[in-house]
Amino acid sequence: KLEGLAAQKDDLLHMGEMGIDQILVDEAQLFRKLSYATNQSDLRGVDPNGSQRAWDLFVKTRFLAKTDPTRPLIMASGSPITNTIAELWNVGRYMDLDALVARNLHEFDAWAANFGETRTELELQPNGLYKPVTRFTEFVNVADLMAMYRDFADVVQSDELARYVKLPSVKGGNRQIVVAESTEDFRAFQQTLAERMRAIEARSGRPQKGDDIILSVMNDARHGAIDLRFIAPWADDDPHSKLNVMIRKVFEIWHETSANRYTNPETGRAYDLPGAVQMIFSDLGTQASQ
Repeated sequence: KLEGLAAQKDDLLHMGEMGIDQILVDEAQLFRKLSYATNQSDLRGVDPNGSQRAWDLFVKTRFLAKTDPTRPLIMASGSPITNTIAELWNVGRYMDLDALVARNLHEFDAWAANFGETRTELELQPNGLYKPVTRFTEFVNVADLMAMYRDFADVVQSDELARYVKLPSVKGGNRQIVVAESTEDFRAFQQTLAERMRAIEARSGRPQKGDDIILSVMNDARHGAIDLRFIAPWADDDPHSKLNVMIRKVFEIWHETSANRYTNPETGRAYDLPGAVQMIFSDLGTQASQ
């Protein structure tokens, strides 16, 4: 695989001919999927397959480190770790690979054995059934790990950020969880997911074009959990779906605050429009162009 990646060359100027001595990357979490070798690929959350984008940045960084090892790369991110324990190790590979090599931690399995702990727990699957899953659940030897991390990282804590950014207080002091009741139609939908999962697990060999795959089941489960009409447009308009529960909550807040006048804390002037601002974050069931 490494030979194949190395063979992909652009017919352009060589990087050494461009006079670049440092790379600054914002939103650095987009480069977190750096490939690696491991004997623990069966663990949930461990994915040794990386992206071409991450490998490209890593190769350029190593090239610059040979010409000027002081600071070839600056990475900025509000979420350097988004999904897996390996992402913290990958940040170290980018920023201070020599330190990992000196400590014999440049291989993921050695690093994970020192700083990660695995645990097997029952987890709810897309088909509604529980299954034992082993994954890295927490960091250990945190003091040593953070000492290595702070060698190259400048970390801004939330209390430090509050000095420069005014954060509103959360109503009630914490997030409010709204539970949507399960319905007979949704439980029947879960049964179809279970049947699809069993068929996939019983299939031998690699899936062929058009075959059902686990990713499709998970995608349908995520959409169906919001509203079954995302999966079956002919389904009934269920008042208990998450979508309708959210709509009622949004309307309730609008009704309670529509006459309220709110003041800009910086200017002391009232906003032109009355009512509270509500923001809805959803990347499922929405049009990509809007």
